[in-house]
Amino acid sequence: MPLTRQEQRQARDAAHTLQQLLSRPSSKQLLQRPPPAAPLTAEQAAFATRCCASLEQLGKALPFSGAASDGQILHVLLSEQAACSVGTLLAWLQQRPQQLRLAQIQVQATPAARNTLKAVWVESTAVFLGMTVASNSMSASEAAPLVVELTQQLQQSGLLRSLQTDLLPLLRSLIKQQQEQPQQVQQLQVAVRKQNGPFACAFTYPCMLLRAWEHVVKHAPAVLPSVLPTLPALLQQLQGCSRLLLQLPQYGGVQSPVPGSSRGTRAGAAGSSMKSSVVEFHGLAAGLLCTMVGLSEQVTVLVGLLAQHEEVEEMLLQLLTACTVLLHKEHTTQQQQQHQARVRPGNSGSSSYRQELSKWSPKVSADLLPIPAFHQDMLQLLPGGQAYLDGAAAYVADYCSTADQQKGHCWLQVYKVLFIFSKSLRNHLRDNEPLASDAPVLSAAALRLVLELQLLAAGELQRLQQATGPHPSWHRFVAEACYWGNTLLHLQTRAVLQAGASCLPPEVLQEAGLQLLQALAAPLQQLLSSSGSSGALLRQVLLGRIGMQEQLYAVRAAAAGLDLSSDQWPPAGRLPALAAAHPQAYIALIDCCLRSPAMEAMDMLAAADMLTHAADAVLGSPAALTATALPAGLASALTSLVKRAVQFTKKAVSLQAQPAEAAAAAARNIHARADACFPVAVLKITSRLYTRLADNINTASLHCQPQHSPSGGGGSGGSSSSSNQAAASVVLLAVVLARSLVQLADAMEAAGPQLLLQSFLGQPLYGLSWCEGVPGDIHNLVPRPYGTLQQHTAEVQWHFWQMFVLQSALRMLSALGRLELDPATQSAVAASTAAAAAAAVAPPAGSSTSGSCSSSNSQVSWGYLLQLQQSSPRWAAAVAAFDVGGLHNLDLTAAQVLPGNPVLNTVRQQYTAAIQLCRTLVAEAPLPVVCNNPSCENLAGVSEAAAASKACAGCRCRYCSAACQTADWKRHKSACKRMAAAGQACV
Repeated sequence: MPLTRQEQRQARDAAHTLQQLLSRPSSKQLLQRPPPAAPLTAEQAAFATRCCASLEQLGKALPFSGAASDGQILHVLLSEQAACSVGTLLAWLQQRPQQLRLAQIQVQATPAARNTLKAVWVESTAVFLGMTVASNSMSASEAAPLVVELTQQLQQSGLLRSLQTDLLPLLRSLIKQQQEQPQQVQQLQVAVRKQNGPFACAFTYPCMLLRAWEHVVKHAPAVLPSVLPTLPALLQQLQGCSRLLLQLPQYGGVQSPVPGSSRGTRAGAAGSSMKSSVVEFHGLAAGLLCTMVGLSEQVTVLVGLLAQHEEVEEMLLQLLTACTVLLHKEHTTQQQQQHQARVRPGNSGSSSYRQELSKWSPKVSADLLPIPAFHQDMLQLLPGGQAYLDGAAAYVADYCSTADQQKGHCWLQVYKVLFIFSKSLRNHLRDNEPLASDAPVLSAAALRLVLELQLLAAGELQRLQQATGPHPSWHRFVAEACYWGNTLLHLQTRAVLQAGASCLPPEVLQEAGLQLLQALAAPLQQLLSSSGSSGALLRQVLLGRIGMQEQLYAVRAAAAGLDLSSDQWPPAGRLPALAAAHPQAYIALIDCCLRSPAMEAMDMLAAADMLTHAADAVLGSPAALTATALPAGLASALTSLVKRAVQFTKKAVSLQAQPAEAAAAAARNIHARADACFPVAVLKITSRLYTRLADNINTASLHCQPQHSPSGGGGSGGSSSSSNQAAASVVLLAVVLARSLVQLADAMEAAGPQLLLQSFLGQPLYGLSWCEGVPGDIHNLVPRPYGTLQQHTAEVQWHFWQMFVLQSALRMLSALGRLELDPATQSAVAASTAAAAAAAVAPPAGSSTSGSCSSSNSQVSWGYLLQLQQSSPRWAAAVAAFDVGGLHNLDLTAAQVLPGNPVLNTVRQQYTAAIQLCRTLVAEAPLPVVCNNPSCENLAGVSEAAAASKACAGCRCRYCSAACQTADWKRHKSACKRMAAAGQACV
C-alpha cells in the first residue's frame, strides 16, 4: 500500500538529518582524514553516536518488505541524498580496515555500542542493503531511474572508487587477526555466523549493488557511465574476497565446531550460507556482464576484455563448473531411472524394425549417453574445490523451491557464462589478439568441461522433446546453452590453434575424442530429430543464427590445425587417426551435417574430403566391416552426400534460366556462385571421394573372401561367419557406390558439358578448412579445369568426368567379381540369410536385440548380396554382356586427349555401358539401411537408417515413406518378387 504522509516525512527527516550531520564543518574535517584509531575522542564518539541514530532511523524506513511501497521509500531517501551520505561513511571507514579490530566485532544492541566506528560501519551497510533491496522489489523499468540516481550518488560519495581498492584489504585484515590471535578463534567463529557481521556485510553489500545494476542496466543506459569505470576493479576485488572466504575453515569442507559447545552444526550452516553468497555473487556478475553485451560496441568490447582478467575468468569458470556438477548429477540420476524403466519386465518387446535397426545403427539416444565427469579436472584448478560446490548446491536449493526450478536456474547460469566467454573470445580473435596458450579458458580441462556441457544439453533437449505436456519455461535456456556451448567450442579450438598449437591437446583429442565428435554432432542431431514447438525453438536458436556446417571445419581444425596452404587440399593431420579411433561417431557427425538444412553447396567438398577418412577407417579394417553398424553408417553418410549433391546440381541447372542481371549479382556472391557452379564440385567429389572409395572396396575384397564353414567346425565356423559378414558389408558398400554413380550421372546429364565448362570459368569457391584469421575465415579451393589449356573445352572436361566414373565403376566391378561365391559357400550363406529373414519377419516373443556391433556366427547381415550372381539372372546376364576388355588398354589418364580424339567417343560409350550396368545392379540389389528409392531426396532425420522406417512387405528393403515406396515400385517390382520367391530378405 502507498506510504502515508507521516511515513514519508519520517523517512525524509531521517535522511535529511544524516545529510545535515555530514555537512557540518567539523564532520567534513573529520571525514577528510582517515578514520582515527581507538580510543575515540569524546567529539569523535559523539559523531559516531549521532550517525548511528540517524542510520537506525533510516533502517526503520526500509522494511525489506519487497512491496511496491519500497520504491516510494527509496525515492524519498534519494531525494535527500541518503545514498551519498551512506556511501560517504562507508568509503571513509574502509580506508583503514585495520581499525575494525577483532575486539570491535561483537555488536551489542545497546546505546553504549553506538559510539564506535565499527557500529557506524555495520549500520551503514544495513541501510545500503535496504536501499538495494528496495530497488530490486520494483520492475526493471520502474527501478531504472532510481538505480541511476543511487549509482550517481555512490559515485559522488567516493564509495565506488573505494570498493575498487579497499574491499579486499578489509577481508584480509580480518583474516590476519585470526592468524595473529589464535586464542580469539572462537570470537571469529561467532562473528562469521552473524548475518550482519563484518564478513557477511563486507561481501554482501557490494554484491547487492551488482544485483541492482543487473536488474536495470538494459532499461537504464544512463547507469553505464557510472558502472563501466567501476566494474572491472570491483569484480576483481569481490573475486579476491571470495577466494579468501572459501579458504576459511568455517566456509570450507572441514567444519570447525566451537570447543565445548554444540555449535558445530550452526557453524556449518553459517559457512554454507556464506558459500552460497559467493555463488550468488558469481551468478549476479555473470548476469550483469551478459546483459551488458550488445548494449553498444564499446560496452561489448569492455566485457570481452573484462572476461580475460584472471579473477573474472576464474569466477566464471567456477560458476560454470559448479552448475555442470549439479546438472551432471541430475543427468546421472535420470539416466539410472530411465534404464531401470526400460529393463523392467514387460518393456523389452519391440518391433522387428527396431531390432533390425539396433543391429545396423545401435545409436543410444542422447538422454541415455554415459557422460564422463570431466568437471573433476576443473575442481583441481579452481579455488574452493568441494567447498564451492557445497555452496552452489545450498544456493540453488535456497533460491529455487522445486527440483525443476533448480535445473532451470543452473541452465540459465550456464547459458550466461558460455555467452560471455564466446563474446570475449570472438572479440580477441577478431582483433587479432590471440590469448596466451596458458589462459584458463583454453586449458584442456576447460575444453573438456564444454564437451560435457554440450552432451548434457543434448540429453536435456532429448528428454524435453520426449516429455508429454507443455515444456518448462527454462527450455529456451537449454537451447541457448547448446548454441553458445557449440560457439565457444569453435572459438576455443581456434584460439588454441592460433596460440601456436598444431591440434587440440592429447587430453582432448585422444582421451576425449569420442566426446568431441558427439558434442559437435549433438546440436545438429537435436535439430534434425525435434518436432513441434521444441523443433521450432531449436530452429530459431540454432539454425537462424549460425551455419551449423561449421562443425565440419571445427573437427578438422581440432585434429589437423589451421590450414596455411593456398590452393590445395589441406593436410589430414590426425584426422585419419580420429576417424579410425571413433568411426561410428565420426560418420554420424558428417551424416547429420549433410542432412542439416544449413548445409550449403560451398561446404560439400569439405564433407566429401572428411568422408574419405571414414571410408578408409571402415574398409581398411576387417573388424570394422564385421561390425554391421559401421558399414551401415557409412552407407547412410554416402547416401546423404549424394542426395545433397543431386539437389545442388539441380539447383545449378535451374539457375541458368535466371535473368542476366540476377546472374551478374549472384556472381558477386561467393555462396550464390558456389550454387550456380556446383557441377565442378560434383567432378571434384567424384575424383576425391568415389574413386578412393572404389579403391578401398577393391582392396577390401582381397581380404574378405567368403568362406564355407564345415559342419561342426567350432571355432572355424565363427571365423567363416566373420569373413562372410565382412564380404557382405563390402558388397553393400559397392552397391551404394554404384547407386551414387547412377544418381550423379543422371544429375550431370541434365547439367550437360557446357554448364560444366561454364562452372569452371565461374571460379567458384568451395570451403575446405579453417585458416588463420578472424572467426569465419575459411580456406577455399578454386576448382581448376583438368589438363592443359588446349583441353579446357566442354568436350574434354566432360571426358574427365566420365573417366572418373569409369574408374570407380571398374574397381567396384572387380571387387564384386572377386566376392562371387562357390556352391558350398553359397549354400551356407543362403541358410544363414534365410534364418535372418525368418527372424526379421517373426522375432521371438520377448526377445530383445542388443546394440552389439558384431554379427553372430549363425546369421550374416545382407548375406543375400553375396548370392546376387546366382540368384539374379538379369544381373548375371548384364555382367556377362559388359565388355571390359577394351577398357584395360584405354588411357584413362587422358593426359594427351584433345578435342576430336577418337578416345573420347570410346570412353563415352564405355561410360554409358558402365552406368547402365550400375543401374541394373541397383535394381537387382535392394538396400536395407537406406531409402531404396534412388530418386529419393528426403533428408529428414539424423541418418538414412533412422529415416528409412517403412519396410517393403515382400523383400524387407526400406523406404522413408509410403510415397517413396509407391514411386519406386515399377523399378523395384521385379527384384522384390524374385527375392520373395527365393525366401530372401534384405536383412
